[in-house]
Amino acid sequence: MRIATAAFSLLLAACSSLPSTSLPDDGSRLHVVLFWLKPDMPAAEREAMPRELVAKATRIPGLEAVWNGRPAGTPRDVVDNSYDLMLVMRFRDAAAAKAWDTDPVHLELVARFKPHFAKVVVYDGK
Repeated sequence: MRIATAAFSLLLAACSSLPSTSLPDDGSRLHVVLFWLKPDMPAAEREAMPRELVAKATRIPGLEAVWNGRPAGTPRDVVDNSYDLMLVMRFRDAAAAKAWDTDPVHLELVARFKPHFAKVVVYDGK
């Protein structure tokens, strides 16, 4: 529950540039990924990962926006600051979100960075 609460709070903050704090009823989908990275991940890889995720993801058809961030260190019991990196993606619709699962760019990114993952949690929303 703590992870879900933290992901929801960060998701709202990431989407604050939208005219409202909720998704329009247009069929769009949110894809929130929290990454816990292995302690032995090289520093250069830690720095490259968020830039590479965003740069490559922006080429995906149907992706309307993508953000990445790190824990803010918010000192509240309901906030989970234990993850290392967050990726938030907004897809045009359910079909675009589903297509991401098997897109070659996604598969390439997973293959490249998966050896460094200690844990990954995904939240999909509409």
